[in-house]
Amino acid sequence: MTVDRRKSLDQLDPPAWGPPDFPSSLVRRCHSLRAKPLVEFTGGDLRVMIGQSINLPILVPMAIEWLECDPLGEAELYECDLLFTVLRVPRSFWKRAPILAERMCNILGGIADVPLDQQHLADDFMAWVCTRSSEA
Repeated sequence: MTVDRRKSLDQLDPPAWGPPDFPSSLVRRCHSLRAKPLVEFTGGDLRVMIGQSINLPILVPMAIEWLECDPLGEAELYECDLLFTVLRVPRSFWKRAPILAERMCNILGGIADVPLDQQHLADDFMAWVCTRSSEA
């Protein structure tokens, strides 16, 4: 799917959300990010939105592009934060996106040292998603 990254999620996936109706910083940030052009998204923006399962078909491919360049990088909070957020995307998404799943498997296959405190996420993804994508 080709996405015009000059547009915002509000434009690509109407209706626009408008102002938040709940006073949390996370809700305010998500509403703000829905109005931000995708071309201006940072790794931290992707981490937040994907972590909330917002517009995964649009944002996960962008995150994978980021991870293909710097899989262990810090998007906003700590080393590998975007990687670990993407690894937590529901399995149902990966079933519907086998090409993206394969790209994630390639990214994981190229990483020598995943931080030990999160190794289980990489192992689970490899065991569940990567073995199934290679069987297809």
